[in-house]
Amino acid sequence: MPIHYLLPCIGCDYQFQLTTSQAGQPLDCPQCGTAIDVPKLGTLKRLPISDDSSPDTTASNSGDIGWKRYVFAIGLITAVVAGLAGVALYWYSQSLFTPVDIDGHIAMVEHDIDQFSAGELWHVWHQQDLEDGLGEWVEPKYMGYNIQSNHLKNFSYGLLGLAALGVLTLLSSFAMKR
Repeated sequence: MPIHYLLPCIGCDYQFQLTTSQAGQPLDCPQCGTAIDVPKLGTLKRLPISDDSSPDTTASNSGDIGWKRYVFAIGLITAVVAGLAGVALYWYSQSLFTPVDIDGHIAMVEHDIDQFSAGELWHVWHQQDLEDGLGEWVEPKYMGYNIQSNHLKNFSYGLLGLAALGVLTLLSSFAMKR
């Protein structure tokens, strides 16, 4: 059972029964509504000790402060972790991306074809086994990396949105009533 210390209200002499966990927290008097700042721990321990520890005379809004701190901590952790992860993932996705110059690639293939004579092209064409089509399509690695880069970039946008939600949660903790 915690020790309760007596603190009188400066407005009406109402006797608050406080525990050491309430040191330094603001309180409102339930009788006159005066805002009271609970003294720090060293000063609180010098106050008279209560003989009666009935729960109806203890300070009522100490749990609200804990809830406000909890919301603040969740918002801060979410904003920092999701924000850092989102930025890191976005940076990594950009390092995977390879720009593709389609017009340059077509020009290179046309240049290579122009190097062959008509007879050489005819010979290459007849060596192809066209019963099953022109052959199996092999996707270049950079195309797979570009697809992966787009997926990672979209996921990083989601993480940055979660970080923004964390910031909103953090800010809402300031708007909560005491």
